[in-house]
Amino acid sequence: MASKTKAVKVKLPPEPGGWLEVGAAALAMGDQAAALHAYGEARRRSPLHPKVYVGLAAVLDAQGQGREALAHRMAAMALGSRSALDLYNIATAYLMAGHSDSAESWYRLTLQLDPELVVAHRNLATLLRDTGRASEAQHHTDFAYGRQFVFDNECATAQLTVWLICAGGRGNVPLELWFDHASTRRIEYFVEYIPDGGPTTPAQVLSMHGCPPPDLIFNAIGDPDVAAPVLAPLLAFVDAAQVPVLNSPRAVARTARDCLPQLLDGIDGLVTPPVTRITDEQEARAYLTQAGQAILIRPIATHGGEGLVLVDAATEAALAEIDWQSAPAFFVAPYYDYRSADGYFRKYRAIFIDGRPYPYHLAISSHWLVHYFSADMLGQAEKQAEEARFLSDAEAVLGARAWQALEAVGARLELDYAGIDFALLADGRILVFEANATMLVRREPPGSELAYKNAYIASLEDAFRAMVQRRRSQAPPQI
Repeated sequence: MASKTKAVKVKLPPEPGGWLEVGAAALAMGDQAAALHAYGEARRRSPLHPKVYVGLAAVLDAQGQGREALAHRMAAMALGSRSALDLYNIATAYLMAGHSDSAESWYRLTLQLDPELVVAHRNLATLLRDTGRASEAQHHTDFAYGRQFVFDNECATAQLTVWLICAGGRGNVPLELWFDHASTRRIEYFVEYIPDGGPTTPAQVLSMHGCPPPDLIFNAIGDPDVAAPVLAPLLAFVDAAQVPVLNSPRAVARTARDCLPQLLDGIDGLVTPPVTRITDEQEARAYLTQAGQAILIRPIATHGGEGLVLVDAATEAALAEIDWQSAPAFFVAPYYDYRSADGYFRKYRAIFIDGRPYPYHLAISSHWLVHYFSADMLGQAEKQAEEARFLSDAEAVLGARAWQALEAVGARLELDYAGIDFALLADGRILVFEANATMLVRREPPGSELAYKNAYIASLEDAFRAMVQRRRSQAPPQI
């Protein structure tokens, strides 16, 4: 094979058309590697040429990669008809299947064909943000919503029409489980991108964009730090609505990490560590000196432990590792060692629906920074059994005092949908990590060893649907 590859490479022409011929010749000789290289070079020089993808599909077929070959044949047809939307659909199929690298490649090709395709910019921005490329993600976000700030996700079988007030980046409430596309017409409104003279009230959106009147409005901007810059127009929008508004922006604003301790102050059985907002390393060092103990530092508007650092009071070494330019401000709080007697760290999550707490999960980890996905819950029968006990009778597991504290938190938040992450201290009190509207709930895949959770998730869905029906009955469905 080596001699065949060398023979082919001798004739490599500089133009894309020549690369196509080289690829076809190499494939005819059975040299898949040389063919793949040649077609790859053709794509690099002429990425919008349909025949490039016909050739790549042939190589992928020869390699037994049927799914990839099909995608390339579809791309060839899309490029032949100059349909950027068809390319976008290929990218989105990969994204939904969890193949982010392939999705990114197809989205970039889509935007080469149509640099103005807003939905491609939207999805690429999400992908880039989820893979840590915030600056590039922001470019695509601004491009997309600067051109379109109202999106109508039409649904032929809709039983409910919901207007969702959203943020362009992160900070949105995860809503896929609660307002599914099969039964809900979702109209997304990005208030931060309203141009001068654009609609600022629901009635104006109706008249200017032809959207149907909603049954209710859901404020999906769940992070107070994300909402803060647009709080004034956001409040004006919801105050002008004549339909129920779920998750009031005013209630969301009170859940900022540095506001939460005051909001929850006085609840028996609850420990909510004080949180301070700082801007730089100098302030962090001053806080650390005053605290005299380990502290936690995280960038504002982040969740899931992103950027969270534990700083030891004795060494202060971790301060130098923080990128102080990554965010306009940071939250700092004292660290509580919440290890259980067996040496494990346990982080519980409860979801509030209409103020009532429902158990959602328990993650048990050997590390202080506990996430469900990294807590080694798979293949651990004892951990799963403990979580199942929490889900089946949370009050019995936590104790009456702790459960009553959770109920009090739900009442204080005054949010229609929210959640709380917490630990149970040795004395039976609850240590609050965060309580806000950004909490994720998702079903486990059928057949998963964690699928025992789905019965409890179904009860959450039932509670949410019942709440929506109650809210719908409180006002006429019109604006």
